[in-house]
Amino acid sequence: MPGATLVEGQIAMDIVQGERNVPDGTGSSENVPELPDQVLDFDDECPWPRRLLHIPTMTSYPWTPGDSYGGHRRPKYVALSYTWGRWCLHGKDHPEVQHLAVNGVPWPIPRIDPLHFTAVEFESTIRALPAVSWTLNTRENFRTRRYINKGSETQIHFAWVDIACIDQRNESEEAAREIGRQAKIFGGAVYTFAWLTTHANELIHDPRANVKGLWQRMKAPNPDTAVQYVDKKTSELIECLTSDHYFSSLWTIQEASVSRRIAFLSRNAELWRVSPRDSFIHLSDLLRLLTEFDPGRSGQPSEIIYRRKFRSITAVYEKAYRVIQQGETQPIAIVLATQHRETTHEVDRVYAIMQIFNFRLGRSRPGVDHQQQFTLPDLDDELGQALMEKDPVSSQLHVFTEAPERNKGWRFARTSRLAFYADRFLWRSLRSSQYQISNSVKLSAIFVGEDRIGTFLGRMCKLRDLSTAWLALPKTPPSYAEFNYSIELDLSIAPPVLDDASQLNVLLRDRSDVSILFLGTGEELSKTHQPEAFGLILVPYGRDELQHHDRYWRRIGLCRWRIPIEPRRASRRGPWDMEYYSLMAGESDAWEDASGYFA
Repeated sequence: MPGATLVEGQIAMDIVQGERNVPDGTGSSENVPELPDQVLDFDDECPWPRRLLHIPTMTSYPWTPGDSYGGHRRPKYVALSYTWGRWCLHGKDHPEVQHLAVNGVPWPIPRIDPLHFTAVEFESTIRALPAVSWTLNTRENFRTRRYINKGSETQIHFAWVDIACIDQRNESEEAAREIGRQAKIFGGAVYTFAWLTTHANELIHDPRANVKGLWQRMKAPNPDTAVQYVDKKTSELIECLTSDHYFSSLWTIQEASVSRRIAFLSRNAELWRVSPRDSFIHLSDLLRLLTEFDPGRSGQPSEIIYRRKFRSITAVYEKAYRVIQQGETQPIAIVLATQHRETTHEVDRVYAIMQIFNFRLGRSRPGVDHQQQFTLPDLDDELGQALMEKDPVSSQLHVFTEAPERNKGWRFARTSRLAFYADRFLWRSLRSSQYQISNSVKLSAIFVGEDRIGTFLGRMCKLRDLSTAWLALPKTPPSYAEFNYSIELDLSIAPPVLDDASQLNVLLRDRSDVSILFLGTGEELSKTHQPEAFGLILVPYGRDELQHHDRYWRRIGLCRWRIPIEPRRASRRGPWDMEYYSLMAGESDAWEDASGYFA
């Protein structure tokens, strides 16, 4: 392998050669025992996969009691993440194309268009995984000065490969349940290898040299020259990083999010690196590289420089966002990201990400009738309700760009966009493990007639009362990191306006019945910034729309505001301090206990 030491290379070859002194996996069942058609006595709560592929014999072994696979108890395994559904050959298409030869499976292995990858390349990549794992593990331990036994602990003989470990027959009940366990499967793998079949070679251009050049040009006195250079180099780099089909596949969002460690393989089954002697590239490296291009996420350069010099590369960032989605942590951002991914089946826009949140929805739900058919709207309802119950604040961090379907305003729509997305500081905080959200409301959904509708239990306040506190606060310097309040109305309600004050004026001028449902607060654990609160903007339904209209509300947007320092900890005190503090902290009498329905 390029860049490996002589000893590493020899041991890697010994591993590969040793493994190939066994049946060659060409489809022969010689020396392979007859295996059961289904995995018996398996509990879906088991942390192990239903099947694992034994690489030396290319045999898919089912789980047996004691977490054994073909007599191997609790073996270490790696997972292969790749995309193939769009290139699957059906029926009599290209009958000369062979499928991957796998022993021990009762289902037909799908055939893949060789323009994407051939069966020989597929098998070669799988057979290379033990040596690749050893090389990666050795490099990582050497770098961290951890010394390991080069024996059994570092040897991998099993892999989880979907095409060989999940029943590929349509309407398979076992397959539906296993799809609902992807978090356990990828989370249990020693490594996940993302196979980038577009890149025939493992070497890419050194991105760090590009980064250095970019920042030097950004300091140039001529902004126009800097913009041109940034445009060109950033575009080249992002195009290189995201050109593979892996970054447009829907299922890879989930696989990347639930895996412990992800490294990239090229089509020739070599680990990606920036130079022959350099480190291998992990997904975390790409995410860190991309955030360096976006000071709005990393919070370093001034906003003025940023807006001017990066205004013209929106399209480039759209490409970069494909990669950033892989490391996304905010639930609503992950959900909306699926709209930018390609999939064969629309329902996979939910099935492909539900395990990120440990949800089992639709056909994978325990006890469900597997003959029942679920549409994407059905699954969106289930996902929306599950997100609201798990994380009320995050579930509502979106705005509608189009009027939602009747009684669907309580959950995201496929045309929604992230709320407050221009505020890079907020979203950088939300993605950080050092930012804590405290939910102050209970959200869920129930059926009213044939429609599922949102429910809430929390505290509400009139916008007119809350806005008096917003406007009473001292004005802060304009900055994306500092604000008194921020409003985002659903675009289906009102066209975007220039600033928050204008949106507030529109609300106060046009309606007297606008209320705020207190969702919760967010605060950095370091307490370097003041905490902020999030609220849902609601208006009552009209009498002619729903009965008991005083308990039925319609969502029209979101707001957030900065909570001032508590008066007893502030240097200056006054009678208005406590009044406005308690109002903005959600503690004053203006906030009343409330429950109801919203859509």
